[in-house]
Amino acid sequence: MFRQASVLSAYIVDNYDLRGKQVIELGAGTGLVGMVAAEMGAHVTVTDTAKALPLLEENMVLNFPHKKRPVARELEWGKELHAYAGHFHDFIFGADIIYLESTFDDLLETLHYLANTVNASNRTKIVLSAKIRYDRVTKFVKKLQTKFTNVSNVHQDQASNVVIYECF
Repeated sequence: MFRQASVLSAYIVDNYDLRGKQVIELGAGTGLVGMVAAEMGAHVTVTDTAKALPLLEENMVLNFPHKKRPVARELEWGKELHAYAGHFHDFIFGADIIYLESTFDDLLETLHYLANTVNASNRTKIVLSAKIRYDRVTKFVKKLQTKFTNVSNVHQDQASNVVIYECF
């Protein structure tokens, strides 16, 4: 997971201006991607399951002791999404969240909800990194294309076999 988060973080630094942008990271784990986005000037919410939340919150406090830190919140894909109603996100980031086929439908529902929760005319950009694992990533990308019109493979790190997809 850390390699995928570091590849995604480097891609974000090289390709986006996040100053003042609203960002949410899904399945944040340690929160690396969210912390990078916050350092770039974004207003960040990092999310994960209830079990992972204590470590995530601790990382935010330790790494942002004197600055406005990312907000850590619980988010289980496909459940209680109404808690995020009315929150527009310029970007949705996710590193190593495309791996369990049993979560694909809930993840897709969550991405679609978060990208369209305020105004469908706003363009939330979704940026996901994934390690190529058998055909799972391809299966998820096909599902992603059923909900989003623009899905592109924008970067591949050959050394780690990590690919980055962007969609809106």
